[in-house]
Amino acid sequence: MQIETIHPEQFNDVIRLWETTVRACYEYYSEQHIEDIKQRVVTRQLDNLTLRAVHNLEGEMVGFIGTRNSKIAMLFIHPESQRQGFGRALVRYAVELLHCDHLEVDYRNINAIVFYRRLGFTILKSGDNTPPLVVMQK
Repeated sequence: MQIETIHPEQFNDVIRLWETTVRACYEYYSEQHIEDIKQRVVTRQLDNLTLRAVHNLEGEMVGFIGTRNSKIAMLFIHPESQRQGFGRALVRYAVELLHCDHLEVDYRNINAIVFYRRLGFTILKSGDNTPPLVVMQK
């Protein structure tokens, strides 16, 4: 499994992967909310993140992680590629090589919270912000 740097010419692929994952895994987001996040956050934030991608054996990008300073800002794995070690590899890369030690996750994303806890993150605080986020630290 190889982890590679994402370059600006790949941003459209990143956005498509983000959108596919959100539509499949975040049933609590409305269509309008997804579009708002996509325009307001995702497309504007990519330039300000350190981005890494992981590819499957066919060379397709199946996941990516975005970090800033010591924070994991986003992690998305294509629904068909989840539970195959791609997310774990990206988080380990971010922790070990990019020195990330904290993140925020939507409190409704129970699968993500469980995933990060299995990787050694603990809940620092939750619920006192908008949107309601769980702050986790390694």
